[in-house]
Amino acid sequence: MKSTLSTGQLIAVGLMLLAMFLGAGNTIFAPMVGQLAGTNT
Repeated sequence: MKSTLSTGQLIAVGLMLLAMFLGAGNTIFAPMVGQLAGTNT
């Protein structure tokens, strides 16, 4: 059972993975930086 992805599918999977990792980083990292800033704003 060997299957390969077409070029369009490969690009779609790549974009989904990029969006997943960048999206998760932005929702976790940005509030943490704001909290660590404290009153120094």
